[in-house]
Amino acid sequence: MLAEVEKKQYRLVILGRKDSSENSSGMSKTAAFKAIGKTILPDEAAIDEDAVGKRVKLQYEHVYGLYKKHTKRLRQTGGGLRGNDDDDDSAGAGDHVP
Repeated sequence: MLAEVEKKQYRLVILGRKDSSENSSGMSKTAAFKAIGKTILPDEAAIDEDAVGKRVKLQYEHVYGLYKKHTKRLRQTGGGLRGNDDDDDSAGAGDHVP
C-alpha cells in the first residue's frame, strides 16, 4: 500500500505538493484511495469499490497516525537532569551515589 501511495500521481493528492510549482492531478483523495484499492485488491474492488477505498483510507490513516506518534516521541528532549523540581534540596532515595 505504501508503495502505491508514494507514486507521484497519488502522492500529490494524498500527501500534498512539495512546492507550488508542481501540478496537482485534479483527482480527489477518495478517488485516489479507490484507485489504490483497485491496484492492491482487484478482486475485492470488483465487488465493492467504495468499501475497498474506505478500507485503504482507514489503513493509511492508521499507519500515518503511528508514524506521527513515533516521530513525536523521537523528537522529545531528555527533560534535563532532574526535571522540574530543581528547587527541592531534600535528598531522595534515588539521589544517593555510592
